[in-house]
Amino acid sequence: MRFNSTLTFIFIFILIAVGSGIISGLKGYTLGHEALQEVSQPDIRRGERKLNNEDDSSSGQDALVSEADLLEEVNEKMDRSSERAVPLAEDAED
Repeated sequence: MRFNSTLTFIFIFILIAVGSGIISGLKGYTLGHEALQEVSQPDIRRGERKLNNEDDSSSGQDALVSEADLLEEVNEKMDRSSERAVPLAEDAED
Protein backbone atom coordinates (compact mmCIF):
# COMPACT_ATOMS: atom_id res chain seq x y z
CA MET A 1 0.00 0.00 0.00
CA ARG A 2 1.35 3.33 -1.06
CA PHE A 3 1.33 6.48 1.07
CA ASN A 4 -1.12 8.99 -0.39
CA SER A 5 -0.29 12.56 0.64
CA THR A 6 -3.61 13.92 -0.64
CA LEU A 7 -5.64 11.66 1.64
CA THR A 8 -3.39 12.53 4.56
CA PHE A 9 -3.87 16.25 3.89
CA ILE A 10 -7.66 15.83 3.68
CA PHE A 11 -7.72 13.81 6.92
CA ILE A 12 -5.62 16.41 8.77
CA PHE A 13 -7.79 19.23 7.37
CA ILE A 14 -10.97 17.48 8.56
CA LEU A 15 -9.48 16.93 12.02
CA ILE A 16 -8.50 20.60 12.28
CA ALA A 17 -11.95 21.74 11.08
CA VAL A 18 -13.77 19.50 13.57
CA GLY A 19 -11.42 20.49 16.39
CA SER A 20 -11.81 24.20 15.73
CA GLY A 21 -15.59 23.78 15.54
CA ILE A 22 -15.66 22.06 18.91
CA ILE A 23 -13.38 24.66 20.48
CA SER A 24 -15.37 27.62 19.13
CA GLY A 25 -18.65 25.99 20.18
CA LEU A 26 -17.41 25.45 23.72
CA LYS A 27 -16.03 28.99 23.89
CA GLY A 28 -19.34 30.44 22.66
CA TYR A 29 -21.31 28.35 25.14
CA THR A 30 -19.01 29.44 27.98
CA LEU A 31 -19.28 33.13 27.07
CA GLY A 32 -23.07 32.90 26.75
CA HIS A 33 -23.36 31.07 30.05
CA GLU A 34 -21.25 33.69 31.82
CA ALA A 35 -23.23 36.53 30.22
CA LEU A 36 -26.57 35.09 31.33
CA GLN A 37 -25.48 34.09 34.85
CA GLU A 38 -26.82 37.33 36.38
CA VAL A 39 -30.08 37.24 34.38
CA SER A 40 -33.14 35.61 35.88
CA GLN A 41 -36.80 35.41 34.99
CA PRO A 42 -39.05 38.08 36.43
CA ASP A 43 -40.82 37.06 39.61
CA ILE A 44 -44.35 37.61 38.30
CA ARG A 45 -47.06 35.09 38.90
CA ARG A 46 -49.98 36.31 36.82
CA GLY A 47 -52.31 33.52 37.90
CA GLU A 48 -51.85 34.16 41.61
CA ARG A 49 -52.22 37.90 41.16
CA LYS A 50 -55.58 37.46 39.43
CA LEU A 51 -56.80 35.14 42.15
CA ASN A 52 -55.85 37.61 44.87
CA ASN A 53 -57.34 40.62 43.05
CA GLU A 54 -60.65 39.22 41.86
CA ASP A 55 -62.38 42.60 42.23
CA ASP A 56 -60.07 44.15 39.65
CA SER A 57 -62.00 46.66 37.56
CA SER A 58 -59.90 46.21 34.41
CA SER A 59 -61.60 42.85 33.70
CA GLY A 60 -58.59 41.32 31.96
CA GLN A 61 -57.58 44.35 29.89
CA ASP A 62 -54.05 45.70 30.13
CA ALA A 63 -53.70 49.32 31.16
CA LEU A 64 -52.02 51.70 28.71
CA VAL A 65 -49.06 53.56 30.14
CA SER A 66 -47.65 56.71 28.60
CA GLU A 67 -44.13 56.36 27.21
CA ALA A 68 -42.96 59.51 28.99
CA ASP A 69 -44.12 58.17 32.38
CA LEU A 70 -42.46 54.84 31.72
CA LEU A 71 -39.15 56.43 30.70
CA GLU A 72 -39.26 58.72 33.73
CA GLU A 73 -39.62 55.68 35.99
CA VAL A 74 -36.78 53.87 34.19
CA ASN A 75 -34.50 56.91 34.51
CA GLU A 76 -35.21 57.08 38.25
CA LYS A 77 -34.47 53.38 38.75
CA MET A 78 -31.26 53.51 36.72
CA ASP A 79 -30.05 56.71 38.44
CA ARG A 80 -29.38 58.43 35.13
CA SER A 81 -28.31 62.00 35.68
CA SER A 82 -26.50 62.95 32.45
CA GLU A 83 -28.04 60.75 29.75
CA ARG A 84 -31.79 60.62 30.13
CA ALA A 85 -34.03 58.64 27.82
CA VAL A 86 -36.71 60.71 26.13
CA PRO A 87 -39.86 59.58 24.30
CA LEU A 88 -39.69 59.41 20.51
CA ALA A 89 -43.05 61.10 19.96
CA GLU A 90 -45.70 62.63 22.15
CA ASP A 91 -48.69 60.44 22.99
CA ALA A 92 -51.83 61.27 20.99
CA GLU A 93 -54.09 60.61 23.99
CA ASP A 94 -52.52 63.30 26.23
